[in-house]
Amino acid sequence: MFAKDTGLLPAFIESDAKTVVDLINAEAPPCADIGIVISDIINLCSFYDIRVLFTPRGANMVAHNLAKVPSIADDRFYLEDYPPFVESFVRANMAL
Repeated sequence: MFAKDTGLLPAFIESDAKTVVDLINAEAPPCADIGIVISDIINLCSFYDIRVLFTPRGANMVAHNLAKVPSIADDRFYLEDYPPFVESFVRANMAL
């Protein structure tokens, strides 16, 4: 929905959760409880032209480090700039 609201379509979503990515890309939700959520994701992705891709954690350490940052009370979205602490993540990733 964020990609739609900001005009960033078509879009690619990358995740290091291979099992989840495989379930979404199989386009046949499992019968388990998670199937309802996966079905909703599949429908949104097909409607809004979004592809979900598996990317190993080591291939995007910036995203991995951002995921470990303690959450803040309100949602924040950065489209053209970024918080200052992100630069250290990018520099560390470039050194790999």
